Amino acid sequence: MREIWNCSGSSLTLDEFAEQQLCDHPHVVPKAAIDRAIGAHLVLTGLRSPDEVGYLSAARGETLVIYIEADIQTRLARCLNRSRPGHPRTIQDMKVLDRIHSRMGLGKIEKASSTQKLVGGQEIESFHRALEKLVSDHYG
Repeated sequence: MREIWNCSGSSLTLDEFAEQQLCDHPHVVPKAAIDRAIGAHLVLTGLRSPDEVGYLSAARGETLVIYIEADIQTRLARCLNRSRPGHPRTIQDMKVLDRIHSRMGLGKIEKASSTQKLVGGQEIESFHRALEKLVSDHYG
């Protein structure tokens, strides 16, 4: 979505633009990723809407959806480290972003019975092992 927003020249913030796009064109991100995919495997991050996941599943077949949980301080620290324009700078900013993501449908993705959950905020090596195990368990 960030790439689409950057190319659009929109005066909206990234989050406002993303929310609008999910209402008007809910398949824009997964379609763009599928169109550019090379090979059999495709990893997407940042999907916020069940419509995006549904489009991806319909177009690509079996899809493993992983929801990464992390506390608000961990997520804020990640945003601060990235230093991207428009990223949250305070806990209050994170709470506003959480509400926006909720309106987009992220909570529905989290609660879907097929969604696998992974705890973020741990050491990177532990996180990678847990992620690899989820993928291995799913695909065999």
